[in-house]
Order: sequence, then C-alpha cells, then structure tokens
Amino acid sequence: MPLISILAQALTSAVLFGAMYGMVARRYRSPFWQSVRWRWPKGSLAFLCAATGVSIALLVDFASSLAPIPKSLPIYKMFGSTASAYALAGYGILVAPVIEELFFRGFLFPVLARRSGVPVAVVLTSLAFTLIHTSQLAAAWAPLLILFFVGMTFTLARAWSGSVAVPYLMHLGYNLTLFAGLFYATDYFRHMERMGQ
Repeated sequence: MPLISILAQALTSAVLFGAMYGMVARRYRSPFWQSVRWRWPKGSLAFLCAATGVSIALLVDFASSLAPIPKSLPIYKMFGSTASAYALAGYGILVAPVIEELFFRGFLFPVLARRSGVPVAVVLTSLAFTLIHTSQLAAAWAPLLILFFVGMTFTLARAWSGSVAVPYLMHLGYNLTLFAGLFYATDYFRHMERMGQ
C-alpha cells in the first residue's frame, strides 16, 4: 500500500523534526535554525548549490546506466499508481531534503566531527545516509555505492560551507531532477511500467 507507506514516512519525518526541535530548545537558547547552522547562501550562490545538485543527479543517472542496477527495486513499488507517484514526488522534493539534511548534516555530522575529526565524520555521515536507503534499494551494492558518493558530496559541502542550507539546496536540486526525469520517462506518471527500463 504505497500511499500508506508514504504517509507513514511523512509522519515519521514530522516526529523526527519535533524531536530535533525539542533537543535544540532544551540545550541551546538560540533559535533552532541558527543552532543547526542553517545559513542561506548569499546571492547567486544559492542557485549554484541547486545547480550542483542537478549536475550530480545527471551524473548519477549516467553512472546508473553503466552500473549493474537491478531491474526491480523495492522503491519502484512505491510508484504503484499515479497518485502514489505524485505523493512520493511531493515527499521526496518538499520533505525529504529538509529532514535528511537537518538530521545527517545538521545533527549527526557536527557530533561526529567533534569526536572523530572531520574526515571520519564525512565518511560515517555518508555511510549512515546510505544505510537508511538500503531497504529501498534491495541492498544492491551498485546503487548504494552511488548513493554513498552522493551523500559524501552533500557532507563535504556541509563541512566546507559550515551551513546545512548548502547541502539542502544541493539535495533539493538532486531530488527534483530525479523526479522530473521519472515524470518525463513515465509520461506524467501514467506508465509506471517504464521504470527501471
């Protein structure tokens, strides 16, 4: 039941955001977005960050065409109907980038960087980011390896910029490009059988 699964993910995201917000409120006296280092890039840098995400998505699409990606992945079942495809696209574009960047690059990365140093934190954060997508990708090594490098790019952007908004914009551009490609390839989510071809 894809729609129920997507709703459950959305509710889980809301609970996770509430937990993160509550932790910051208890520990710090500064506003939430300031505490998690959500610094919006100035001027055209914001567009450059989003464009970088688009470029990464196009590179991933090319790499996926060369890699041994299984023809059937569990994530494809989430696109069981046009309605569920639109719901998943909405979640993947509007919710997932914010929640995942807040958790991985806003919470996990700084803790690991303080304890283990930035290089180790980059690897561990990227690995954790990859592992939460394992069930969607049937633990297939090729798409997980590609996703690991995507996560590493986002984490390096966070380490370099000192801002969670930078990898958020990259993630947004990345997800938007992937869903736009699926939207086009499946004739506006009307022919989901074309996925994985």
